[in-house]
Amino acid sequence: MADSDVANHKTEVQLKKKRSKSTKKSLIAENEKRQKCLEILLKSNSLPQCVVNILKEELKERGQMYKMSMDDMEQFWQELHGYVRELVRQLLDDEGNVGEQICAVVNLLQHTALLHCVGESETFTQMAMVLNLAMTHETCQLQVKNEICKLSEYCCIKELRVPGEFYLNTFNFLFDYTLSEKETEAVDVKLAVKRMWEMHVALARLNLRTQTCEAVVNKLARIVVSPNYLACKEGRQFIAFTFTLDIKLIKKFHQAVKDFLPSCKRNQAVAYGEVYHSAWLNGSAEVRQALGSQCIQNLMTHMFVFPRKKQELTHLGHNVFAILSYLHHNRTLSHFSKTLSELYMPLLWRHLRSGNNIERCNAAEVFLDAYPLETPGSGKVEESNFMNKQHSEMFDLLTDNCHVVRIIAIKGICDKLCSAWRTFPPETIQVLMRNLIDLASDGSDAGVRRALYDGLAVLLLNPESAAYLARILPGLRDCIHDENEKVRKSFVRLLCGVKNMPDPPIKYWKIVTVNHLAARLELENLEVGSELSKLLMSNIYTADQSVDKFLFRLLNFIKISPRAARKLFQFSIKVLDYKNALRVMITILLNLRAHVKKKEAENHCPEQHQEENEVRQSVPKRKKRRSAEVLQSISENDQDGSENKENDRSKENQRNSSSCSSATEDKEEKDEYSQPGVAHALVDIVSLLWSIHSKSLADPSHEEDHNNLMDMACAGIPLFLKYYRGTSTYYAVVHLASFVPPDRLKSVSTVCSACVSHLKQVSEVTPPAELEVVVHALCSWGRFADIQDLVIDWLDQAFRCEGLNQSQVPKEEMKQRRVRFVAKGGKPMVALQLLDTVFGHPLNSTRVLNKSYNMIHDLYIYLERIKVVVERRLLGGLPLDSPMLSDNFLLKCMYRYAILTVVVERRLLGGLPLDSPMLSDNFLLKCMYRYAILIVVVERRLLGRLPLDSPMLSDNFLLKCMYRYAILIVINS
Repeated sequence: MADSDVANHKTEVQLKKKRSKSTKKSLIAENEKRQKCLEILLKSNSLPQCVVNILKEELKERGQMYKMSMDDMEQFWQELHGYVRELVRQLLDDEGNVGEQICAVVNLLQHTALLHCVGESETFTQMAMVLNLAMTHETCQLQVKNEICKLSEYCCIKELRVPGEFYLNTFNFLFDYTLSEKETEAVDVKLAVKRMWEMHVALARLNLRTQTCEAVVNKLARIVVSPNYLACKEGRQFIAFTFTLDIKLIKKFHQAVKDFLPSCKRNQAVAYGEVYHSAWLNGSAEVRQALGSQCIQNLMTHMFVFPRKKQELTHLGHNVFAILSYLHHNRTLSHFSKTLSELYMPLLWRHLRSGNNIERCNAAEVFLDAYPLETPGSGKVEESNFMNKQHSEMFDLLTDNCHVVRIIAIKGICDKLCSAWRTFPPETIQVLMRNLIDLASDGSDAGVRRALYDGLAVLLLNPESAAYLARILPGLRDCIHDENEKVRKSFVRLLCGVKNMPDPPIKYWKIVTVNHLAARLELENLEVGSELSKLLMSNIYTADQSVDKFLFRLLNFIKISPRAARKLFQFSIKVLDYKNALRVMITILLNLRAHVKKKEAENHCPEQHQEENEVRQSVPKRKKRRSAEVLQSISENDQDGSENKENDRSKENQRNSSSCSSATEDKEEKDEYSQPGVAHALVDIVSLLWSIHSKSLADPSHEEDHNNLMDMACAGIPLFLKYYRGTSTYYAVVHLASFVPPDRLKSVSTVCSACVSHLKQVSEVTPPAELEVVVHALCSWGRFADIQDLVIDWLDQAFRCEGLNQSQVPKEEMKQRRVRFVAKGGKPMVALQLLDTVFGHPLNSTRVLNKSYNMIHDLYIYLERIKVVVERRLLGGLPLDSPMLSDNFLLKCMYRYAILTVVVERRLLGGLPLDSPMLSDNFLLKCMYRYAILIVVVERRLLGRLPLDSPMLSDNFLLKCMYRYAILIVINS
């Protein structure tokens, strides 16, 4: 037996067990309910004595009523008849609470009806009619009505001789009960819908064309659009049955469906497809014809003229298309398939050639969903010609002048090729694929190219079409560099589809080379980069591969493009989980540290060789005349002597000496880590993964992992800083060190002090990237005080020109700082650049605000002197040409002062969020407006006291200036 057969058998056994358990539970519940009803009846004083005796026997020993003869049961019903009439009278007169007793009697009657034939019992029928009449009374409770209705349903199904009013009362209650949404719970409604479906045969006995059934017809129209009926299978079957009741009511019910379609949900629209399909299958010939012409073809007619929003149908259009699509995909009967084709004939071809683009779009979507339209019974020649006509329409749709039609055609044709590849003739496939591939160069709309690659990805699901694509896809290699981002994303997903195939006929790197993929990854953002990361990551790292294999692949990829390697891990959040990312970080740190230690050991070897040469030079000249063999033996003795002297040294020095002895061989080998940019990229990858998974590392459950990672970093950072000093890798190591707390770095490295010393030497020509790394590291270590000291010292040199160089920073805080510089020359513009670097980065700004707010406030107070300098400049009128204090410096310093004002004022209000009433939009706008106006005034005066009506100071200029600075303030705050 196959595995699938075994699984199916197990599933069937499990279902039978579940059904048997549910059946047992229901039987137990029914028995408990019957016993409770018997106890309730026995408590009644007005119950006839003979009935009491029978009930006591039944209660004592279950099954006694089943042993009763038909005559005894008839006598039992006659005795019970009077009691039922009395209960109904009390119910109608509202004399006491008799609802519980009526429910018990109804339950008893149902039980006895199941035990004996009641078709010829007039007594039983009269009791059912009395109870049915009581069901229509207002004083009757809903629960009582429901129990009476169950008895009435039994009578209708068994075709007891009851009047038509009995049927109407039963159906009216069921209609109201199932259409109500407030009085009943959802579970009860579903059960009532199932009961309604069981009553559908009785409904056919009513003459719905009479005036007395007018209310029933109206409620049936409500049932057609009832969500309660559409939600369950029995309800949909009942709606389908209503369409077959009377041919004259089909149009009324269909109109109710059309009125409901604009607001119904997608799954409800699909349910209507099932309704029309079931009604057609179960209807008579007249009903089928009416359903086809009045319902299905009516929907087809509307479908072709629905408007579209951009490329998509409206909500109503989607719902109608869902109905038609259900019919298209359920053409199991040849007669039904032929009927659909006949219904489409007068409409489809006309709209496919329409001059209206929207009509052609709708027609193309319907045609490709309905393909293949069939005409069974018309002969092979006519069927073949009809199929060729449909293929010809596909060719025309792919070359349509409307790009939306082409997009729809691509999606539909690719779906059909995937699902029915063998049904297309080879010549047709060749023409279709040629037309599809030509659309890769369609420049009219990027959506066409995007749809093409999505469609080709669908074709990969079919092994036969995938084998065909293997010959075509290499010709699309340049499409990876498409100018549209969404198109590139679709193309990468196509490559992912090739990669994920169980047995791919072609490898994705034979379609697009790794060099092209790396070049593309360098330039991509998160949208496409994440897809490229999914494509490439498993070929570089997998959880089950060895470390050597991972490093070999990673280093090769870095040599192709270091920047692409960084992006690969930057976008790896979805493909590289926390555990694997931790493994990658530790592996890189361990191997890079081993490489650096090895290179340092090699660097010591030339020094030792130089010492040996000096010893040889001190030997008398006569000894130099020895042969080469003697010199070799002397050198060996010297080496042996040096080794004997080193026996007391540490094991680390022994490894260094052994590495020196083999340095010549290692230099001949190709050193992967020494390639340009490799080490820098490796350190950046560790930093990126550390940043991405910082929240996971901060989790208390991963404390051990975090400590191990920081130990690895602390062991390698000092070596990296020493070895890579003077290179770009040095700054990558500084950035890596910023993730380690300063307390753990203090014992192994002085990188914190080195960064402060580096800041002292920066100038205006220092690359911003280097400055950003150093400032970010100092902010992460809580060393903003050192940055502030340097900024104030440099600004003092500029303010000294105006005699405003007295610092207002409290001396107590200055004593607590570890480093204090006495600047030899001022760098005011560099000082402002440092402040922009701190507050221009959200993470740096947040860290400084949380840890060093008092220092920011002191800096804000210190920068207030810029207002005095600006005032003097405006009164003087002449531009400032001093290298230390220029007009450009005034503008930038005033801008920084305005931003600090917003930061300080926001924090003084308690660090409230922007949605706080105290930090409303009104407050922010006023604050931005005030300082923007101040900056505008300064720029106006610096431009030469031009009047406001000057073209250089027009209203447009003022508005743009205000807007620019307001936006900058919002971003930085």
